[in-house]
Amino acid sequence: MREWSLAKNWSPDTRYRIVGSINRSDATERVAAIKTLMEVL
Repeated sequence: MREWSLAKNWSPDTRYRIVGSINRSDATERVAAIKTLMEVL
């Protein structure tokens, strides 16, 4: 499942990164993956 591979790379420490260290499309893709997983779980 593609969504799971995107979600498992997230770390709680990610929120402390400097703003802009992840591009918008990657962030949007990761959020969409989490939303999809939440529907399944």
